[in-house]
Amino acid sequence: MGFNWYNQKRPQQAFDRTIEIVYWEKRSLDRNSQMKQDRLRNATGNGGNGDPRIESKPPRWIGLKFWRIVRPYWTSKERWLALTLLAAIIGFVVVQVYISVMLNETSGRFFDALQNRNSTVFYQTISFTIFLLLFQLACQVLQTFCSQLLDARWRRWLTDHYTNRWLTHRAFYELRFRGRADNPDQRIAEDFQLLTAKTINLGVGFINMALTVVTFASVLWNISGTFSFSLGNMQVPIPGYMFWAALLYWLVGMFLGHAVGNPLIRLNHRQQGLEANFRFGLIRVREGAEGIALYGGEAQERSRSRQNLQAVYSNSLKLIYSNAKLQVFQNFIVDTPDILPFLAMAPRFFSGAMQLGDLMRIGNGFSLISHALSWLVNSYGGFAEWHATVDRLIEFSNELDQVNTSVSGFEMEDSADGSIRLEQAIVALPDGNPLIPSFNLRLRSGQSVLIKGISGSGKSTLFRVLAGLWPFGRGCLYRPELQQSLFLPQQPYIPIGTLRDALYFPSQSRLDEDIDLRAVLSKVGLEHLGDRLNDQAHWEQILSPGEQQRLAIAKAILLKPEWLFLDEATSAIDEEQEALVYKAMARLLPDTTIISIGHRQTLEQFHNRVILLEQNQSGIELADVIPGGS
Repeated sequence: MGFNWYNQKRPQQAFDRTIEIVYWEKRSLDRNSQMKQDRLRNATGNGGNGDPRIESKPPRWIGLKFWRIVRPYWTSKERWLALTLLAAIIGFVVVQVYISVMLNETSGRFFDALQNRNSTVFYQTISFTIFLLLFQLACQVLQTFCSQLLDARWRRWLTDHYTNRWLTHRAFYELRFRGRADNPDQRIAEDFQLLTAKTINLGVGFINMALTVVTFASVLWNISGTFSFSLGNMQVPIPGYMFWAALLYWLVGMFLGHAVGNPLIRLNHRQQGLEANFRFGLIRVREGAEGIALYGGEAQERSRSRQNLQAVYSNSLKLIYSNAKLQVFQNFIVDTPDILPFLAMAPRFFSGAMQLGDLMRIGNGFSLISHALSWLVNSYGGFAEWHATVDRLIEFSNELDQVNTSVSGFEMEDSADGSIRLEQAIVALPDGNPLIPSFNLRLRSGQSVLIKGISGSGKSTLFRVLAGLWPFGRGCLYRPELQQSLFLPQQPYIPIGTLRDALYFPSQSRLDEDIDLRAVLSKVGLEHLGDRLNDQAHWEQILSPGEQQRLAIAKAILLKPEWLFLDEATSAIDEEQEALVYKAMARLLPDTTIISIGHRQTLEQFHNRVILLEQNQSGIELADVIPGGS
């Protein structure tokens, strides 16, 4: 019943890609405490109401799981319009059920008129039936409109809410180190659409079923009469026996339907994950097209895609077989009730104890109740898909809760002397094994520092620690109270859009500084891009790796941070261009403290202090090759 939403999903980034972060921050004890409180409030999903420690416990019952996912929406400011739409939907369902009762009564009069050859009543019932059908059609259209509107607004709000949680406190980054909530993009872009659409569809069906059963139960009870049978010397009466027959028919069908359809829950959950893995693999091929082509790795990627597709296909076959068995059972449950009441009431009709109209009322009432009750069986496939979607989303929500309530092993504190210090620090891997054992590091403002070391010695991980990204390990990180920092990774992040926006990202670009932008681009050898500042493009696919790195350096010159950290940020540039950009930074950023990570010997001439990460018997340790002060 919901709209079809088509979203281009951004793929999950590779493990070794550091997200470029530009942030203006005031690090203090109060702010650090406030951030922790914000994390706890964010985890509750209700702006701080409730105990996050209780919320962190994953519920087991599917109803509690569902409520935990959707509660933020139904307690938000939009709840009033949502409740109005929900009330309208329920109202239209009630009206349609009432119209069904009136149509059933009208059909009885219609057949009585045929049996009695009463033309006046016949034409009156025909006219009234047409009026009821038109009114029912109008209610159906309005119910569909309200359902789709609620679906669209509900999906939009939930998607925005969970996207915000995903992009808050760098949860999108830390989730890469957790293996449970795979493909968060798929869960945000598709699962919430399934959740809202399936919930409304199943909810409307359940309300319609319940009202139909309650309403037509009285019809069957009053018209079907009492059935008596002998039990020894006793006559046992069963009043309203057709109602009990319909209820018994449903109970047996529900029990068998659960046995047949229960495997669909697990299979649907697995199918959604396999489909997401297959799509992600294809996206990886698209984004890494040049590297795959240069390596000649088409055969391996084709083999990997076939493996993923085979997994999708194998699980699809299991779904097909399970759905086929459920479909056979559902068709039997749906079609049989149309015959049973007429067989049961035929003796009374042919004996003259019942009019044709009463027989049709009983037949229609029994059929409507049986079909309403069999809705639970017929909806088992949809319920299985809804159940699997709720499981995937509660898993995603729980992971966000854990990330947003977790506290990094590195404590952030103010630095009184304006330097950056790591004291009693241990940098660890995600599995807990130490990468850099206990060490102390002090970086003074105004120094130009180069950090060197063999590959795998932890240089980039230390870069992430200084950026506040890496939570694994322990120690105390002292930073100045007021600090503007810029961190440039080896592979810069360039958003899709204009080149102007890329230079200012994540700040808002300004349209009155074209001359300054062109001048900055020329300083790093990108003057040929000066006339393309307003071009919309996917710049990561257009610019070479060296041009992307020089564009990041241009960003640094433009933003003029107080501290600039570069992690192999010139590795794709030749030594001549590298010297050009470092000289440009020294000339145009005289008040910026530059901390570089790199391998090249030529980088030492642009720094007055060199720190070496070297391997010894106790592990990796930091040593000042060129001290430059401590």
